[in-house]
Amino acid sequence: MTLRTKLKPALLLRVRGSLALLLAAWTSVSCGQSAPSQTATMRTVREYGRGHLATPPVFSNSSISQTPVGALEGADAYQDRITRLLENENYAELDSEAQKVRAGKDRLAGGGWKLHTFYGAVSEPSHGSEMWAQQVDKVKTWMAKDPQSAAARVALANAYIGWGWQARGGGYADTVSSGGQYWFDKCAEMAKATLVEAARLQEKNPNWFSVMQSVARAEGWSKLDEKELFDQAIAFEPSYYYFYQNHAAFLLPKWYGEEGETQAFINGVTAGIPEPDSSMLYFELTDSVACQCDPSRDTLKDISWTKVKNGYANIVRLYGTVNIKNNRYAYMAYIAGDKTAAKQAFALIGDKPGGYVWHDQNAFLEAKTWATTP
Repeated sequence: MTLRTKLKPALLLRVRGSLALLLAAWTSVSCGQSAPSQTATMRTVREYGRGHLATPPVFSNSSISQTPVGALEGADAYQDRITRLLENENYAELDSEAQKVRAGKDRLAGGGWKLHTFYGAVSEPSHGSEMWAQQVDKVKTWMAKDPQSAAARVALANAYIGWGWQARGGGYADTVSSGGQYWFDKCAEMAKATLVEAARLQEKNPNWFSVMQSVARAEGWSKLDEKELFDQAIAFEPSYYYFYQNHAAFLLPKWYGEEGETQAFINGVTAGIPEPDSSMLYFELTDSVACQCDPSRDTLKDISWTKVKNGYANIVRLYGTVNIKNNRYAYMAYIAGDKTAAKQAFALIGDKPGGYVWHDQNAFLEAKTWATTP
């Protein structure tokens, strides 16, 4: 949709209403002040983790969780539990949970961090994609009740980013309407302003950096600034693998990198990490180039398929299987032409495509037929 498109009256009212809500949200965040400059933002990035000692001080996926594989909580169940806490306004429990899973580096089935899923649960609307304004209001109520809650402010910033993407859409820049781009840019500004405010609080957490990485991609930061943000993030928490995923995505040609730059990063950053952590991170990062939601760009060029397979096997061994990673592994096996690996993955998937990797149902069925046909 462009601004020249004639809108239906109901849609026009919804657009105007969303814009009014967005402007009201911006006013409440900025309190009459201008958005933080890039210089001020980078100063905040450098100061955020000052004095923080990462524990452990090296990358480690495998040595953190002592919970038996079968006892690990599933992501859906955990997300539902956290969503109910927000719906019931149990803010003290939310803050306590955020602190607990951050300190314990708790994992879910499949190896995902509870901390990452926690912020998804409190930031994203659970009752439809059109409810972003209401979700922002819920988190702002939490923040108002507990002004010293770092979790609430980081959640609010994350909600703004999600709202911006909902307004923009997931297509390439030439498919985005002027109105959608305006909302996207304004949401990124609000997220950044909220994160700068959050940095003044005593409590710090890794997801602050992760959301700031989302801001960096939305605003198109220079490679120098984005790389400094990434370096500060991994110094704060080396094993929070989402930092690496965000940086790998930033380096894709469809964003701000050159051909082969993401692959070079994947191969380089994992080279100095011992096993099994190296291959597990390799699997998680390869998703960046193999599953870009664009068949013309999906690739395993300059990627070690053997290391991807080892990473998936190590994740399954340590954390069990989950549908999203099984789907990604199946798709990568299909691209790699590894029928045996693909057949193994499709046996686990059954008729449950997912993981945001299949471009449509036909693509899923085509790959599954190829893998399962003798």
